[in-house]
Amino acid sequence: MRTKTLLLAAVLGAAGVATSFAQAVYSVNVVGYANVTVPPGPGYSIIANPLNFAGNDSSNKVSSVINGAPAGFTLYKFDPATGYLINSFSAPPGGGAPVWDDPDQLLKPGEAAFAFNPTGAALTLTFVGEVKQGTALTTPLAAGLNLVSSQVPQRGAVQALLGFPAADGDFIYRFSTNNPPWLIYSYAAPPAGGAPVWDEEPIIEVGEGFFARKVAAGSWVRNFSVQ
Repeated sequence: MRTKTLLLAAVLGAAGVATSFAQAVYSVNVVGYANVTVPPGPGYSIIANPLNFAGNDSSNKVSSVINGAPAGFTLYKFDPATGYLINSFSAPPGGGAPVWDDPDQLLKPGEAAFAFNPTGAALTLTFVGEVKQGTALTTPLAAGLNLVSSQVPQRGAVQALLGFPAADGDFIYRFSTNNPPWLIYSYAAPPAGGAPVWDEEPIIEVGEGFFARKVAAGSWVRNFSVQ
């Protein structure tokens, strides 16, 4: 039996998750939960589901993985081919309890979405499920913009720890509640030549999504195990 301490050591390492964005991950036998805080609004943040609900991708429906959302809460998933897919949690026109426009929309580990918090209070979303493990956890990346996240609940440097496949000319955009709202990171060869480097390598939090602008299509492949 794996204890909470072992999971925290193996999955999250020394960095931990004691941050304002991802507050905790607790688990036994690599099944647990992660609290992700959406800042007070009305406003937006980029969130991700860091755990695999019911152990398979097709189970990660928003109606299953997002609990405790207020009426008016809205997700905006980005599709490189078609743009944003908007899914609101709101009361029907005739009244009654709030429901999702599309309760079967998926929010899988590796994906991300803008979240609109309509209230003036911080919102804590609790994601429940399994830590994904395997030798080829693959997130497809299109040429151009992609809204993505780490498939495992691990905080760290996007390339050095999380294994993001950065290439010369790539950019990463993290969303912030500050002004200006975007934190921009570039990966490029120095003017004098040499191997590409980050101007500052981004640190990605548990449950945080981000935009990656890729110069060419590819895949973000992660080999990960807590055993």
